[in-house]
Amino acid sequence: LEREMYKTIAPGLPKYTWDQLGQHSAAGDAWMAINGYVYDVTKWAPRHPGGDEIILKYAGKDGSDQFEAFHRQRVKKYLKSYLVGEMAEPRAVSKPGATEDYRKLRRKLWEEGYFEVDHEYFAVKHVVWVGFVAAAVFILFFSAWNPAVAVPLSAMALAIGLQQAAFLAHDALHNGIVEPNGKGVNLYGWAMGSPVFGISSAMWLDEHSMHHAITVRPREDPQYNMLPFFMISMKELEGPNAFQMDGFARFMVSIQHWTLLPFALLVGRVNLCVISLVYSLRHARASKQARLDIVGLIIHWSWFLAFVAYGVQTTAGRIIFYCAFSCTVGVLHVQLLLSHLATENFDEHDEQKVGFFEFQLRTSRNITCSLYEHWFHGGLEYQIEHHLFPQLPRHNLKRVKPMVEEICRKHGIEYRSTSFSHALVTCLLDFKNIAHDVILPHDICSRH
Repeated sequence: LEREMYKTIAPGLPKYTWDQLGQHSAAGDAWMAINGYVYDVTKWAPRHPGGDEIILKYAGKDGSDQFEAFHRQRVKKYLKSYLVGEMAEPRAVSKPGATEDYRKLRRKLWEEGYFEVDHEYFAVKHVVWVGFVAAAVFILFFSAWNPAVAVPLSAMALAIGLQQAAFLAHDALHNGIVEPNGKGVNLYGWAMGSPVFGISSAMWLDEHSMHHAITVRPREDPQYNMLPFFMISMKELEGPNAFQMDGFARFMVSIQHWTLLPFALLVGRVNLCVISLVYSLRHARASKQARLDIVGLIIHWSWFLAFVAYGVQTTAGRIIFYCAFSCTVGVLHVQLLLSHLATENFDEHDEQKVGFFEFQLRTSRNITCSLYEHWFHGGLEYQIEHHLFPQLPRHNLKRVKPMVEEICRKHGIEYRSTSFSHALVTCLLDFKNIAHDVILPHDICSRH
């Protein structure tokens, strides 16, 4: 359809080679290839609702599958305004058959209604998180239980409720519950993310979209750029963005396999809340969603602090409440980390070579669950399918999984899926190996 449309509105388009396209890779001169056509997105990039940085990552390159993954079908009609030519030849990838089968599957899912939302499913999910929060309120304010039991139990129930609410914010901000309104503000995602869970939805949109596009790319994926505290790959010490290791970073990385879980459980939420506030304040002038986030964060901390202040009477009790709450809600951070740690890492050139499908398979991991475990993981257990189809409603990820596995079997691509405990051990062992690789050259130099 695109080809027929362009033949009509722009016959005789100039053809460009990939080398020629690569010459337009700067903020002031940004071209991008999408589905075999070339678009000059220089003027559009600053106005892009998802931020200009994610577009500039693909300036001078092919962004076909990334565009298709993040945009509704109707958005394509706006591309013609930026059309400047077409590619002289298709992009070469290591397994072209896998890329083609993935694209066929994506078209099939759109055509057969897999992206349609079952609102009853999400209504039940709302009942779940509200139920846990209500249980936390009842336990703390209306039960006759001993405070030594009621305080940590209430904290844990509240934490699970907010964890489940965070999954709904994640789904909503991916346009997996309601259609985007085209006005640059996702009110559903904001409501679940900021007032309820306590994070900046604008920051999440910015960072998480980038994470999906350049998954665990060393030093560039904002959600996995954790130095000087944690190193996900030795590749972070290479290339133009190489991290310069100092004494503090070397020490922290040397013990990262011991500190990962304590940081995730005890510090992860505090860190997320602090950077959310900083991001919202920094972007408030330019972003309506960031301004809304400031209001949402005020609402969140007002009800949360009031809950603790009026519900827990002693300082010791409040400390117990915080520890129980933080460790329980911190499991969410562990769930997120296990999705991608101890997988492969690619730079931008290697990503282009392997293609989007294989790239996502080799940088993501599913968690194998029993029937009673799925609710707790909130769709993150199907991380592979989610990364291939970010806008696919959570309830359809399971249905798509066998189709993705079939493409992998056909083209000899590993489909990584393991239990939560096995994934945790794998990631910690990988962190330990990285720690030893960092320490060893230093020790050898010291001995000499």
